[in-house]
Amino acid sequence: MVSCASAEKRPVHTRDDFIGTWTGFSEDLSYTCRLELLPDNTGLFAFKFLDKEAAIYSVESWNLQRERILTHLKQIRPYAGPFQLALEVRWFNRIDSAISGEYNNSKWTISARLPRESFMRDRIRALEKDVDRNRQPARTF
Repeated sequence: MVSCASAEKRPVHTRDDFIGTWTGFSEDLSYTCRLELLPDNTGLFAFKFLDKEAAIYSVESWNLQRERILTHLKQIRPYAGPFQLALEVRWFNRIDSAISGEYNNSKWTISARLPRESFMRDRIRALEKDVDRNRQPARTF
């Protein structure tokens, strides 16, 4: 008997795989999030609701532990109340983030997918080139 199903193995991640900038949106597009991870184990994390001022935090340290990126954050421009940041690795091109906290005795969570910023820019540029190359010239009458 032959089986067509393949057991796809996830690659082993290294810390260096995640150095760079990761940017994304919450599912409803109301929050924008940006995570910068630098080679010296520092970085920056920011999130912003629509047109409000961004909450910005210094990543004082970060490290990779299996499928999670652990961070120690310091407030630069804080959000209303403390929060927790959970970062889960999804292959080499995406980090899933969950920001959760409490405000006025209400618990809240923001989930956002953070693809590598350069990956998204490259894909958008490639799409724009394809569209421009195939754009029909404007009709003149």
